Parts: sequence; C-alpha cells; structure tokens
Amino acid sequence: MTHPYLSVTCFTFGLLLASVLGVSGSAHSADNNILLDGIVAVVNDDIITTTELDAEVQRVNQELRRRNTQAPAVDILQKQVLERLVNRRIQLQTAKRANIVVDDETLNRALTNIASESNLTLSQFRQVLVRDGISFEQFRENIRDEITLNRFYQRQIDSRVSVSDADIAAFLETQQTQGNISIEYQLGHILIAIPENASAKEVTAAREKAEVIAKRLAEGADFAETAVAESDGSAALDGGNLNWRAANALPTLFAPVVPSMNKGDISKVIKSTSGFHLVKLLDTRDSDTQIVKQTLAGHILIANRDRSKEEALKFAQEIHQRINDGEDFAVMAKEHSDDLGSGKEGGNLGWVNPGATVAPFEKAMDELAAGEMSKPVESQFGWHLIHVDNRRDFDMTETMKKNRARDTLRQRRIEEERLAELRRLRDDSYVELRI
Repeated sequence: MTHPYLSVTCFTFGLLLASVLGVSGSAHSADNNILLDGIVAVVNDDIITTTELDAEVQRVNQELRRRNTQAPAVDILQKQVLERLVNRRIQLQTAKRANIVVDDETLNRALTNIASESNLTLSQFRQVLVRDGISFEQFRENIRDEITLNRFYQRQIDSRVSVSDADIAAFLETQQTQGNISIEYQLGHILIAIPENASAKEVTAAREKAEVIAKRLAEGADFAETAVAESDGSAALDGGNLNWRAANALPTLFAPVVPSMNKGDISKVIKSTSGFHLVKLLDTRDSDTQIVKQTLAGHILIANRDRSKEEALKFAQEIHQRINDGEDFAVMAKEHSDDLGSGKEGGNLGWVNPGATVAPFEKAMDELAAGEMSKPVESQFGWHLIHVDNRRDFDMTETMKKNRARDTLRQRRIEEERLAELRRLRDDSYVELRI
C-alpha cells in the first residue's frame, strides 16, 4: 500500500504553484524529445537530471493510482512534473542564498512525526518506502526541502502578512450582502495558461483549447483525469481538486459563478489574466452553528517547582481538606495558588472553552457537577484543585466567523504574495528545458 505521505501533495504551497506558470519568457527549448547527457533542464547554475525526473514521475504515478485517477500520456505527465521540479529548484536556490538551513535533528523529528501519524516507527516507515520502491534517502531530502521552503516563505512573506480588525469587519460586511456565507464548496479546476504579454494568437489558441476541453467534459470525459492531462493549474496533479472553500474564501474570479451552480455542474470557460478556467462544483456543505459547552471554573495550583512532587501533593491535600472543612476556596487561592494570574482573582479562570486546558485538567473538570471541587489532579504544572461553578451552552458563531474571516484573508494574501514571488523568481531565472 502506498501511504499518503508519499503523495505529491506533501509539498509546500510554493511547489504546488509550479504548473500554473507555464514556461517563462526566459526559457529556451532544445529539439523536442532530445536529452543531452541525461540532463532534462538547466536551472540557473544547476541541473535536473533524467534520474530525478523519472523518480518524481514514478512518485506522482503512485499517488494517482492511490486516488484511482488515470495518469495522462507519459510525455504530458513528464511536462507537468518537470515544471514542478524547475520551480522547486528555483525556490531552493533562493532559500540557500538566504542562508536557510535545516539541520539533521529538525529533519529527524519531522520524519518521526510523519511515521507516527501512520502509527509506524521511523524504522517501519523506512521499510514501507523501500517496499514501495522509493529511496528513503531521497524521501528524507525531499522533506528537508519542504521544511526549507516553508521556512523561506514564512520569513520572506508569511511573517509580513497581517489582517486588521477593520479588514475583518469589512470582509464580513461584504460577504453578508452576498447571501449565505455558511455554505462551503468543493471545487475542481482546470487552467489553460497563457504567458505574460501573450500575443493575440497565443490567447486565441488557449481559448480554443479550453473550449475543446469544455466540450469533451460536457460529453462525459472524466474531470480529474482531464485536469491531470491538460491543466496548467496548481492542483493539476491532484485531479484539479481545490478542496473545500467557504463562500467567502472563493477566488474572486469564481465567486460570481460558483454559488449559482449545482453539484456536478461545470462552468463555461472563464477568462483571466493568467488564462482560461473551467470550474466543476464537486460538492457543497453547510457549516454548522458553533455552539460550545463552556465551564465557569476556578483552580488552585500547587506547583512542584520549589518542592518535591510528594510534598506538593501533601500540601494540595491539606488545602483540599481545609476547604472541605469550611474555608473559602477563593481566599485559599489568593493565599496559596502558584498560578499568580488566576490566584489574585480567587482562582477564577472565567468561562473555559473545550480544549483550552491540558488534558488531565479538562478530564477532571468535565467530571465535576456545578458546585463540586476535585481532589488534587496532576498535570505537568503540578497539582490542581478544580472547582466548577456553572456550565452553559454558548454560541461561538460570531467569534468563529471572525476567526475564519481572519484566517481566510490571511491565507488569501499569503497565496497571492507567494504566487507573485514565484513568478518574479521564475522571470529572473535562466531556465533551459531539454525535453
């Protein structure tokens, strides 16, 4: 069985942007289907070899089989994969110049995490890769590259992207005027790209190709397989699947079209500056109202910091007994709690959302009835005496809307900035394709 961690989708966003760009104006093509000295591309002062290309094509083929998607003709798949490799190489070269290095300790932690998500040890995971014909050493370096590019974009772009409260308010107001914003859409996408400063002839040819594809789809051609074979979009090798998008997170180009479509519908050809698009509505869903059960709670923390674990437990038990004998919980918290923040408030934590506290604390808190106090509960912070005052169902919908809006705006801006950066890097690079 091929594990999902071998999927091409494990690459960073930057890697997945590759095929949307097409071949830049700086690229020069040699005679078709001629490989010189095993080199399929020259990227600035580096090369991509036939071996590298073949290995990546093999991996993509495995992923397509895992998703039960028919692979396109070999030459078409090679073109898609080579574009991805070229853009990846350009980004890695830029990251290297920025002195971004991923040490072996960080890399080994990442690999261990990947293995554990499949309930495997690192040794077992390595055996799975070998069994599936994939070099562990190459997989390891691919993960190093992924971490490198994540760090590069986080430093160069992501850390500079911000969203203000005014941005969120304006965004939600705009979305509200467009109707139900709780609907989410799963989209398929095919892009027939045109180069920057395309001639009228190139634009016409791209439009005609898009119209031919639209006709084939209308006659029953499989959308995912067509996307793999024909699309220049970032999700081409994922069958064009853009995954779930909230109504307020639809690309601006598709926002006027998608809400009026029914499941299974394919749009007419949509033109943009990057080319001609076809969108399929794969599915819809309605996001639920966010009602959470909150607990009004307080605690007294007796930390192990200045005493042994046994001494801390004994002291917590003494305080527990004194409160049971009639002393006030809030007074004891002010006098003895090692959580200074809540201690000065009489131990009051306010209304606590699920998941806001460490697991042992939350488990003990959830088992208490209103008005009850726990026996000493151990966590990594020490021993807690937990008191539950009340519980309520609280509507978090507005808060969640604001949080989603912030995430949506931030992600949208990051995607736009990353795409612009990759286009700039590609335009500034020397690329020679030899296939």
